[in-house]
Amino acid sequence: MDPLEYFFQEEIIFPEHGGVTGTRDEPCPHCHAPLHLPIPGRLLRVTYHCPHCEGAFEIDWSVTD
Repeated sequence: MDPLEYFFQEEIIFPEHGGVTGTRDEPCPHCHAPLHLPIPGRLLRVTYHCPHCEGAFEIDWSVTD
């Protein structure tokens, strides 16, 4: 395996006006199904909809590590 391949496994983009975008695995708070969620760079609070149970939930990315 190429040593740099590790760094390119997850796409990380540095937008022009700050913030980091990419994806993160989080469970649905309603049905606990694993979800692969996109993280926008400019928005700190994002509402997502689970495709399994169709429940809506909000994540505040400014307080999530």
